[in-house]
Amino acid sequence: MKVQLAFCTLLLAAAIGGAAAQSPVIIPMPGDEIILTDPLVRTIQTGVTPIGAVQAYDPRTGVGLVAVPGVGVRQALLVGVPVSWAGQPAVGAVDLATGVNFIALLPTPPQLIQARVVRSIGDSILVRRDLPDARVTEAVPVGSVFAVSQGGLAPATRVPGALQPGHTVLIPPDGGQRARVIVQKVAGSRSRTTRRSTRTTRREHRHTPS
Repeated sequence: MKVQLAFCTLLLAAAIGGAAAQSPVIIPMPGDEIILTDPLVRTIQTGVTPIGAVQAYDPRTGVGLVAVPGVGVRQALLVGVPVSWAGQPAVGAVDLATGVNFIALLPTPPQLIQARVVRSIGDSILVRRDLPDARVTEAVPVGSVFAVSQGGLAPATRVPGALQPGHTVLIPPDGGQRARVIVQKVAGSRSRTTRRSTRTTRREHRHTPS
């Protein structure tokens, strides 16, 4: 049971990816008292299943912040494997204050761009993509790497072989905070390599036969 719970947590973290998973939210566990006048409780008592949108998620505890229309932002335990709900990925959620079960919609991945896998480096994947004037190699968090599966989009960690070197994956375009190496394509017999990283900065020159 513990193995299954850990596996579901990993899948959920990969599905959320991006900013929601990169900004952990430390949230206390639920208490024993259920507030019957709570707006979430009143909603479920009317026979309507509340639906919220995940705003932030802490994969260490499985707890996230979920915005529920007409109720507000709730602290909830996210459970289960992501499934499709009205065309959007969703998971089950248990409100920490009341124990009410509801549906939590996961963030839709941003506009993605293609890249080729170079290798895995810990919690990041080294990918490479070609631009009109440069080749970019960068380290992307594994939770932000997606792949095409059965005609749809899925976290690359859930697609067999997707993270093998040479395979094409999809990543968010905003890499301003990612470590990267840019090889400029310069006309003539020389190309210039610029290494950009949050930790180091180095410039190299590569010569090609004329």
